[in-house]
Amino acid sequence: MNNKIFIQIDLDNNKRLNRTELFIWFRTLERRRLALESIDEWNDYVNFIKNGELTWSDYKTETFDNDKNNELMRRDKNRWLLADKNHSGTLDFEEWHVFLHPEDFSFMSKVVVDEALNDLDEDDDERISLQEFIGINHNTEDMDEEDEKEIEHLEREFRNIRDKDNDGYLNRDEVREWSMIDDTKFTDSKVDDILDELDLDKNENLDSKELVNFSKHFDIEDSRLLNAELDTYSNLYN
Repeated sequence: MNNKIFIQIDLDNNKRLNRTELFIWFRTLERRRLALESIDEWNDYVNFIKNGELTWSDYKTETFDNDKNNELMRRDKNRWLLADKNHSGTLDFEEWHVFLHPEDFSFMSKVVVDEALNDLDEDDDERISLQEFIGINHNTEDMDEEDEKEIEHLEREFRNIRDKDNDGYLNRDEVREWSMIDDTKFTDSKVDDILDELDLDKNENLDSKELVNFSKHFDIEDSRLLNAELDTYSNLYN
């Protein structure tokens, strides 16, 4: 395992990684990744950003070339209006980050649900059926074994997890719970999986022997994610 990464995770410097340290690390890493995505896309509009803000008009022109019939443009306009918390008509970087990642922010849930229904609700009844959730038509002749396994998995997820009231559909509340990201639950699940695989003595800690052959969980392709300065964007989630 990369020693530079280990040092960042091992907050108490005891040469072991406990559950809390793993949780903090993976949540930090995911938030840094999202911040980098926002920075990279923000920089695509650098020629239009004035005084740290981007106007809808400039974004629309650069992104859609003023195609008024563009469905994605209408979707983005709805996102923009909701992300623009101070109703200035422009987005600063923090609002831009919300615009790009609405599923991370509870006040953006309406637009996230609207987008999910627009994508999946084929009969426009304001709910998602099992068939719409799976996203296939009735012709299954061309499916291979992997496709069948994936469909079985989605059916179980729909019936056992997503459809809370067991009525055969996902209503807006159920779509919201499915679509919005709870990074605490997401990170807890990831830590559970890692400990289940790596914690050989089941003591809720990972020592150097347990980590030596499992760098796949900790290797970082984009070295920028090791830049602690990105943590200044943590206030986006407060």
